[in-house]
Amino acid sequence: MNDDESRHILLTPAELERGIALGAGRAARGRVYGRTTKYEQPKERQVHDDVQGVLAEMAYAKAIGAPYAPDANLDAATGDVRGAHIRSTQYPDGHLLLHEDDNPDAPFVLLVGEDQRWQIAGWLYAREGQHTRYWNPTVRYPCYYVPQAALHPWRLRRKAHT
Repeated sequence: MNDDESRHILLTPAELERGIALGAGRAARGRVYGRTTKYEQPKERQVHDDVQGVLAEMAYAKAIGAPYAPDANLDAATGDVRGAHIRSTQYPDGHLLLHEDDNPDAPFVLLVGEDQRWQIAGWLYAREGQHTRYWNPTVRYPCYYVPQAALHPWRLRRKAHT
């Protein structure tokens, strides 16, 4: 795959089905073990976000040629795929959202899309996006809103995995 082909990822119907099952399972485990979200989401939204999160993780794993092995313990410190933290948005011009407690030395990758179709927008280390110029206090849960233009190109992250 060249860089452009790997930036655009299409999950197969079987991958989509697996991702939906894994995401729903992640949400269910969260409820069983009392996982709370920082954002007080309605339960229906939490399931949706968990499913889309898993699908984005699967798409990234596919792009770098790595097997997708979801973390059953939901350990946010280890990253989602080969040490990278995957964040996603359905909005074509969406931002990478970072939080004050995100590990500044961890890589974060932004994927744009939903369900079967994904595109890697770019990546950065959290410390590169945790600056006051990106801080957005006007949203319900203030965080850093890093525009896609501030992200490193996908090809620079891809080289680390080939």
